[in-house]
Amino acid sequence: MPSIIYEFAKKIFRLQRQTVLRLMAYRRIDESFLHDIERILIIAPHPDDEIFGCGGLLAGRNDNDKRTDILFLTNGEASHKDCCTMPKKDIAAMRQRLAISASEKLNVPQARLHFLDGQDGELPRQDQFGFVNLAEKIAACLEKLAPEAVFSPHPFEGWSDHIAAEELIRVAITMLPKRPKLYYYCVWFWHNMPLKKALQIDWQRAHLLDISSRLPLKHQAMRIYLDALAPCGHPLVGKLPLEILRAFDWDRELFFEADRAL
Repeated sequence: MPSIIYEFAKKIFRLQRQTVLRLMAYRRIDESFLHDIERILIIAPHPDDEIFGCGGLLAGRNDNDKRTDILFLTNGEASHKDCCTMPKKDIAAMRQRLAISASEKLNVPQARLHFLDGQDGELPRQDQFGFVNLAEKIAACLEKLAPEAVFSPHPFEGWSDHIAAEELIRVAITMLPKRPKLYYYCVWFWHNMPLKKALQIDWQRAHLLDISSRLPLKHQAMRIYLDALAPCGHPLVGKLPLEILRAFDWDRELFFEADRAL
């Protein structure tokens, strides 16, 4: 593609990112990929990622016959760094309570929530100290819970903890004697995705889930996070860009099979 045309396309994409990505995803409407999966594990870098990325999926599952677990890598305690004087331990405790309330709203009981207490904003990348140790902890959880499918943030999320989480999850799965399927969900994908990476995605591996009947319930769970305020008056989960909040007004959720998603 000639550079002038590409630069113009980048500008249009930046202005209409969500619209373009949705149009690309619409070619792959497919809700059958979950039908035969009884046990899933959603891995969230922070409490709220599981609702933003997978709230509709969660609302459609029944714990009586389809087990759903959620593993939180951090407690989101850095959401008010340099913002207010609320101690990190108090933020972590409150965000854990919000996670419990939001999950119960979607019929995921507290017993299905697991917290690894990693350092928010400091999840290690593959070449950093502590990576193998944390990957082993994730692998131990996977072995204990034995999910048939694991849901991870998309590697093109463009947010440090989300990128690290995907690397940790991939390595953790390789440590298991029996490997579950790996799927990606989308959060910062809708806000940070550059055109170059969007063109690299294997859209043939996309699955689009219709959550129109469950969207109000997802929004109720989101509000549990968004309405909780810190002493500074800002949302406890941090100030999220309006663009990313608008992404979750969509009555669809987008997932990718990981094997050839890139």
